[in-house]
Amino acid sequence: MLKGLTAREFRDWRLYYQVRLQEPEEEREELRHGILCNLIDACHRAQGSPLPPRSYMPFAAGPVVEQSTQQQRAIFAQAQAGFARAAKK
Repeated sequence: MLKGLTAREFRDWRLYYQVRLQEPEEEREELRHGILCNLIDACHRAQGSPLPPRSYMPFAAGPVVEQSTQQQRAIFAQAQAGFARAAKK
């Protein structure tokens, strides 16, 4: 089949596959990371159910919300306290 393609046709097909196949692969990779985060959340959560994998996917979760430095520090302190409690068990 490659012998029957012109250089232009080959370039067009290559561009088509780069655009067409790149987006779903990125989404699958995001989902894999979301599943991993879900697993870690489930292992370390003391009560309640873990968040679904899609909530860890930045593009699927919705628009990005800006956080102040103080909000980020509060979240980090909360995470540190959670890890400290888990380490004591």
